[in-house]
Amino acid sequence: MRWPRARFTVRRMMVVVMLLAVSIGGVQTWMRRVRFRDLATLYAAHEQRVREAVANGEANITQARDRLSELRRTGPVGEYNVNGRDVSFAEFVASRERAIARRVEMHDRNRAWLVYFSQQKGKYERASRAPWNSVEPDPPPPEPDPPPGPLIELLPSSASSTQY
Repeated sequence: MRWPRARFTVRRMMVVVMLLAVSIGGVQTWMRRVRFRDLATLYAAHEQRVREAVANGEANITQARDRLSELRRTGPVGEYNVNGRDVSFAEFVASRERAIARRVEMHDRNRAWLVYFSQQKGKYERASRAPWNSVEPDPPPPEPDPPPGPLIELLPSSASSTQY
């Protein structure tokens, strides 16, 4: 039994091309959706990490300010040491004030990163729901070079209690 010979008409060729185009477009749309979903997940993880750092930073700054005010209230008691050298009470208080200022600066930087990661997460979540739409380019990050590793400079709780 012989198979009937297929005719290659223009209509059939157009249907084949249409099916190929729809298949390729569907695969590309699916790949964009997966890529946008992965980016949204990445930014959500960064946002959560920085959100925790901001919360810890607020508590850390408050605690450091309270300890400094307690130190000022009690006045000089004993010897003071900064970076392995003996210093006066005024120098010690000044070093603590600079340390608090660095923590506040780092905390402000973390809050800027939190806003950035939150915006990026929302943008890519929306893009993953409608991958056929165009996506605007990413805005520049809050600072040119993000710091490596954790974005906050926190001392462990045991080390922070032995500073004074």
